[in-house]
Amino acid sequence: MKESERIIPKKNDTKNLRFNFCEVYQNFEDNEAINEASRCLNCHNSPCLKGCVLNNNIPLINSLIKLGKYKEAYEVLIETNPFPSICGRVCQQELQCEKNCTLNLLKNSETISIGRLERFLGDKFLNEEIKVDKSKINDLKVAIIGSGPSGLACAHSLIKEGFNVTIFEKEEQFGGLLTYGIPEFCLPRSNIQNIVDKLRNAGVIFKNNSKIETKEDFGRLKEAGFDVFFVACGANEPRKMSIEGEDLLGVLSGSQYLKITNSKKYLDDPKYKYISEAKSVLVIGGGNSAIDCDRMALRLGADRVINMYRRSKEEMPARKEEYINALNEDVKFIFLANPTKINGNEESRVISVDCIKMTLGELDNSNRRKPIPIEGSDFRIYCDLVIMALGSTSNNEEIAKNNALYINKYGYFVVDKETMETSVENFYAGGDCVSGPDRVVSAIKDGLKVAKAISKKYKKNS
Repeated sequence: MKESERIIPKKNDTKNLRFNFCEVYQNFEDNEAINEASRCLNCHNSPCLKGCVLNNNIPLINSLIKLGKYKEAYEVLIETNPFPSICGRVCQQELQCEKNCTLNLLKNSETISIGRLERFLGDKFLNEEIKVDKSKINDLKVAIIGSGPSGLACAHSLIKEGFNVTIFEKEEQFGGLLTYGIPEFCLPRSNIQNIVDKLRNAGVIFKNNSKIETKEDFGRLKEAGFDVFFVACGANEPRKMSIEGEDLLGVLSGSQYLKITNSKKYLDDPKYKYISEAKSVLVIGGGNSAIDCDRMALRLGADRVINMYRRSKEEMPARKEEYINALNEDVKFIFLANPTKINGNEESRVISVDCIKMTLGELDNSNRRKPIPIEGSDFRIYCDLVIMALGSTSNNEEIAKNNALYINKYGYFVVDKETMETSVENFYAGGDCVSGPDRVVSAIKDGLKVAKAISKKYKKNS
């Protein structure tokens, strides 16, 4: 046994997890949180902070939890992170704060469960209302386009500073990627709804089914008195492999699949009936979204789910914990293989996928070994649903053209790195529509940065 082992919270019934939408792990009990936080060495140079995108004061938070001062710990945490119940679940702490934990360097020790402690505090004070300083209330109206993590974070910060904030969301439900891109078993919908409810109670106005894209759309907002705009529309354009059969019925991108299956409205639509009826599913990709698709397919009744990744297990970017969860739920993994053609029947529906085995060559531009096809190693997988979880890109041309905003050659908005302001004054952009597909915590950081810039600029000019 290790001298300093991580405390693992209780698991839900693992035998039935593939048949329900419960989270795998329960939250820490108070005594578990205290014992886990007590393992923190309180290093004088706090290396964990270097890996935290939001610069949470992790040592101080752990010290307060250790003393049972949960409310004080929570207050310290939300100074830098408005959504700990979200980040505690979806951040890849093992590649960020926990990676830098000093305990990693010590023999027979394991890093602190920083993410689970964050989730513990976030859930314990889930219903804590947002404190608005009424003395700061002003007349500036801010329109936020998109209700994903970046938009919500910006609204959270601005409403506290007295600004009038309205969030416009093109979909029926709010939350953006949090709602439509992450399954319930990874992020409970109640946590997202809680954030929306608290923001609404604090004064944020939410408007759903409101796509803001054309010149006329923005013109109406300007006529309505909006002074500042923050575009946080994400990156929702799926990447393709450009292989034969990619347009057959039964082939979806990872983002399309998760959007449909995360929404009762879409899943109940008869035209998507083939998704819930699929019994043999092939998922292409090795990221977190691919694993989410694997596990979602099982919960929708698939008898067999195969995940194919063109590199090795060691190079798969998905969280190790989620990979293990998928294995425990009986997802089958095929590494070092790639599809070459998708085959359909006379009704243009998927029936099989032709694949080829791969080997790894020299490092490529991503600093990973390049996968190379092995001649003569072709094989076929029979399936009735193919999910291409290959990531996404952004399509900002319409918004950019209608507002004279600059975009780069990849289609992402060009912004000032410090303020996130675009080429047009009082137009800001942040999150995946600027960076490309990135971490939830990075989108939150952008939203907070925009709010800070708006607040500073307004106060300076008032």
